[in-house]
Amino acid sequence: MEKRVQRRVVESLAILMIGDGFLTAIQPRRHVLLWKGGPRFWRDFMKAFLRRPGLTQVLGATAVGLGLWLARVSNLVSIDFVTVHLTSPCHDLLLC
Repeated sequence: MEKRVQRRVVESLAILMIGDGFLTAIQPRRHVLLWKGGPRFWRDFMKAFLRRPGLTQVLGATAVGLGLWLARVSNLVSIDFVTVHLTSPCHDLLLC
């Protein structure tokens, strides 16, 4: 895959993580209820988050942080279909 396309894919994933995490952090119950439908195992899985709104908020805030980190390093990511490799952060003068 071309590097530009790889970076766009990674940045798109970062955008999704930030948005989903933010919505989860500010309104955990409403957001979990949105995803509650589906097979029984999934509904049971979602019930755990409904019972623990504080944990759900922490996981949402964590997703925001990871999404921001991923957006920051998206120009350093190389995708290999199996693993994600990060090149040296010194390519970015702000990190050296």
